[in-house]
Amino acid sequence: MVSSNLSRSGDNCPTPYYYRAFGLTIASALPCPELLPAEGAAEVTIRYGTVPDGLESVQRQGVCFQVNSEAFLLKLNTIAKYLVTAGKQIIIERAAGAQDNEVRLFLLGSALAALLQQRGLLPLHGCAVEVNGGAAVFVGLSGCGKSTLAEALHQRGYRIMADDVCVISFASSGTPLVISAYPQLKLWADALKKLGRDPRGLPLVRAGLEKYGLPLKDGFSRNPSPLQRVYELAESNSQELELIPLQGLDKLTVLMRHTYRPQFLAGTLGKKRHFEQCGQAAQHCRVSRLVRPRTPFRLTELADLVEEDWA
Repeated sequence: MVSSNLSRSGDNCPTPYYYRAFGLTIASALPCPELLPAEGAAEVTIRYGTVPDGLESVQRQGVCFQVNSEAFLLKLNTIAKYLVTAGKQIIIERAAGAQDNEVRLFLLGSALAALLQQRGLLPLHGCAVEVNGGAAVFVGLSGCGKSTLAEALHQRGYRIMADDVCVISFASSGTPLVISAYPQLKLWADALKKLGRDPRGLPLVRAGLEKYGLPLKDGFSRNPSPLQRVYELAESNSQELELIPLQGLDKLTVLMRHTYRPQFLAGTLGKKRHFEQCGQAAQHCRVSRLVRPRTPFRLTELADLVEEDWA
C-alpha cells in the first residue's frame, strides 16, 4: 500500500510503504521492491532521520558498527548511517549521492539482521528451501555456492524461503521454525550463466559488482516451516562430492559459526541466548557437511546428492 511521496530527510517523514518480511509487517520510508507488499498495523518502522555518530555505553564495536544494550549503529560513510533500536525501528541518514539499491542492501542485510537479533530471533547466514513439510538451510562462507545451489533446487520445483539472512524462531514447544524472508536470490553473473539465467535486465545489487537480484515470480514459500536439516557447504581439493553427517558439538559449532553477524550480539545475555538458541536448534535438526571440489562446481551432481538425502 502506497500513499504520498516523501522527503529523504527529516525526522517526521510519513511511512507510506508497507511490506511483509521475516514474519513482520514493516512500514518503510524507503521503497523496497524486493519485499512483499502488505497492509495492517506495522510492527517495525523504517524512517529517515538524524543518526548519531556514536552510541553511549558501547558494549561491542568494529570498524563500522557499535552496539549497546538498547541500540545498534552501522556507519557506512558513502552510503548511510543506520540506527536500530528495540527491535522496532530503523532510522536511516543517507549520505549525499547514495543510491537506493546501496541503501537497501545494508538495510535488508546488516541493519535488519540486528533488529531481528534485538527481537530475540536467530539469524543464520544461509539460504532456506522448503522440502517435505520442513525447511533445509544451506550455510557456509560467502561465495561457497549457497544461493547457486538454492536456485538449482528452485529450478527443480522446490520453494525458496530465504537467501542470505535466514531467520529461526522457536515455537512454544521448542521446535525451531524457519521464517520466510522475501522472494529474491542474489547471484553473481557467472552463477546465473551456470543456471541458464540471463543477467541482462536484472537489477544490480550494488554498483560496481556483477551481482544481481533475481526475483522469484513463483516458487516462494510464505509460511514458517520446521527446521529439519542444515547443510554446511565446504570446498575441498578432492574431486569427490561428500555428505558427512555431524553429531554433538560439531552440530552446535556449525550453527554458531554461521550465525549472521554474531559480532552484533551485545553483552553477556546476548551471547548466552545465542549459545542456547544454537543448542536448541541443533537438538531438533540434522546437520551435515556438504563437501564439493573447488573446481569444477559440479552443480547438477551437488543438487542430486541433496535430493537423495531428502528421499
